[in-house]
Amino acid sequence: MLFTKLHRPPVSREHVYRTHLVELLEKNMYKPLTLVSAGAGYGKSMLVSSWLEKSKIPYAWVSLSDEDNDLRLFIDILTTSLRKKFPKALRNINNHLETGSLPPLNVLSESLINDLDEIDKEFVLVLDDYHLIRNNQINELINKLLQFPAQHMQLVIITRNDPFLNLNSLRAHSRINEIRMADLCFNESEILELLKNIFQTATSREISHKLMKQTEGWITGLRLLLLMVKKVEDLNESLEKIHAINPTTTDFLLEEVISNQPESIRNCILKMSIPDRFCDELVNELCLPHVENMEADIIGKDLILTLLYANIFTISLDFNGKWYRFHHLFREMLQNQLNKQHSIDEINAYHLKASDWFDKNGFKEAAVKQAIEGHKIDLAVDLVYRYRYELMDKGQMNRLNLLIDLLPESIIEATPALLTAKAFIMDY
Repeated sequence: MLFTKLHRPPVSREHVYRTHLVELLEKNMYKPLTLVSAGAGYGKSMLVSSWLEKSKIPYAWVSLSDEDNDLRLFIDILTTSLRKKFPKALRNINNHLETGSLPPLNVLSESLINDLDEIDKEFVLVLDDYHLIRNNQINELINKLLQFPAQHMQLVIITRNDPFLNLNSLRAHSRINEIRMADLCFNESEILELLKNIFQTATSREISHKLMKQTEGWITGLRLLLLMVKKVEDLNESLEKIHAINPTTTDFLLEEVISNQPESIRNCILKMSIPDRFCDELVNELCLPHVENMEADIIGKDLILTLLYANIFTISLDFNGKWYRFHHLFREMLQNQLNKQHSIDEINAYHLKASDWFDKNGFKEAAVKQAIEGHKIDLAVDLVYRYRYELMDKGQMNRLNLLIDLLPESIIEATPALLTAKAFIMDY
């Protein structure tokens, strides 16, 4: 388990505290579910994080990933996050997780609900990036938690897409608080406050009106545009160049943002979009051997600090400053640029470098995923072969099953050793 997934994302110094939305969260605490649902770049996670930062309510935060589409792992990470706040809680469900095979879903859900109901303080459980969950058993477990909610818990789900839950039933009984794209879009007053936070000086309402018209309150669009501007006096001139936020414009904005950086840093930023998370050692692995004229003192740590200082959509995954990721949408834009500027063979080579680094540092799932994305299926299979005995010895059958399922179905079906391992896992 990656424990940095249990940290609430830090709130930046430029953050606009959205009082009306925080009040909406506060006054609906009595409802079992708050659903924050909108596309990428609308400030969903930052809204909830800023609320919890100032609130006195205990909370547990889980940033979900593709690897959490396993019922046992999902319950494990959920209960681990809660035990950080309530160390003596959730004993019964923990006993179920330690068995070789899980009991039926009804037994699991009843045990979990009873454990949660024993917590005698109000608390919030946040499931971020829930759109990555595709496992029907997990959705059914969450449905059970909402059908018979624990007395003191509110569940907050942050997602790009509406989850496959019984939302209509919750609406009919007024048991859900919903915050959507229309709520999350910045208004002109909030744009003014954002400008003041960034440039440390007041700006005119004419500027905020233009920004509102061009971005329609889309927070990431605003930040991309403002990264072009060195000082507040340049705002009007910059706005004249851009007429709307659309795919063409965001490519232009991205190019403008990157072009403001030295070439060595621009090249590194593109390569850093290869993995879904990075640290300074991984950045060195991807960048330093390949960048010509790279200044000797620009190493991974310095580069990450440069990105953080420049507010280039770099998100801390922990409070120790070890792991980071790019904003999802920004990463997609970087990868589009990478595809334009590098050949398929070059990009595959970067994926394989990342796979090798993850492998050497014990990140098995990431190593396999990078091998697959680098179109080296044979390497991915070899990695799974190598990992399988270690995971079997440790009894981590669910993790082994996840590794195998990362491989294409056709490869699994055509490989007797993988089919045998799957059968062994089912009988475990």
